[in-house]
Amino acid sequence: LNVAITKFIHNIYKLNRCRRHFRKDPALLSD
Repeated sequence: LNVAITKFIHNIYKLNRCRRHFRKDPALLSD
């Protein structure tokens, strides 16, 4: 359970970071 939560939080963090840096290019948000 902890691993799943950690992965989920990490994915949210990574998505937010990508959205902040590459907000002008939505294609870069694809994972």
